[in-house]
Amino acid sequence: MANEKFVRVYESFDPEELKAHTIVIDELEGQCLNCKTLGINYLKNKVCPSCQNEFRYVATNARNRELIIKILGRIRKEGLSLKLVEKEDLDKALARDALSDLFRKS
Repeated sequence: MANEKFVRVYESFDPEELKAHTIVIDELEGQCLNCKTLGINYLKNKVCPSCQNEFRYVATNARNRELIIKILGRIRKEGLSLKLVEKEDLDKALARDALSDLFRKS
C-alpha cells in the first residue's frame, strides 16, 4: 500500500445511472446531482437526505490536482466505497443525452 498511486481507469456507464448516484463536491460539502440538494457532507452521508439515493460516485469541480488527491485520500482514509468520476466527462455525457432526447420522436 505504501507504493500505491492514483491512476485514471476508464469504464463505460449509463450517464443517467451516474447522475442518480453522484454527489458533486467542493472540499467537504456537495450537491446531490439527482435532486440538487445542497450542503451534503460526502464523508458522513452515504445517501442523499432528500431523495434517499445512495451515493456511489463523487465528482468535483476542482481542477487542482493536489485538491483532487486530497479528496481521494479522505475517501480512502474514511473507508468509503465512492469512485471519483471526471466531472467534465459526466457533464458531456449528460448533455449528449439531453440533446438526443430533444430530437427523439414521441
